[in-house]
Amino acid sequence: MADEDVPLHTELRRFGPIGDRELTIVTGADGTPSSMNACRQAFILAARQSAAVTAVYAADHPPIDLLGSGIDVEHEAQAATFAELTEDIRALAEEHAVPATFALVHGDAATVLAETADQCGADIVVVGRSTHIGHRIVGAVGARLARVGHWPVLIVP
Repeated sequence: MADEDVPLHTELRRFGPIGDRELTIVTGADGTPSSMNACRQAFILAARQSAAVTAVYAADHPPIDLLGSGIDVEHEAQAATFAELTEDIRALAEEHAVPATFALVHGDAATVLAETADQCGADIVVVGRSTHIGHRIVGAVGARLARVGHWPVLIVP
């Protein structure tokens, strides 16, 4: 993903060896066990296929805080999560010797992953299986990506 293509409110970190790779794998990372399984699988696939990984932490937009009390706490929590995930992604990139980009983007996970996959020309999107009960109503991220995307979606338990 080129820096000029990165949406607003985004933080980027780059890890691993430098080099051009023809294939790109996009994965979501939010700290849940299933998302971390998906990240591990994405890096394993990337190492086998000489691909690069773009991992994305899609942070929810904080609700509008008319009283000005809770927004900073939410931003601090998201920043802390991003910092922890950054170390996890860095470790995976180094372990598998795969170039990786890790981005924090605010928005709905399925929308953010779809836009990222389109922007960086993803060859596959790897996500964890949803464990949220609410996804039975609005649809799990993996299922939503499979419906809207033109790339294969691998859903990892």
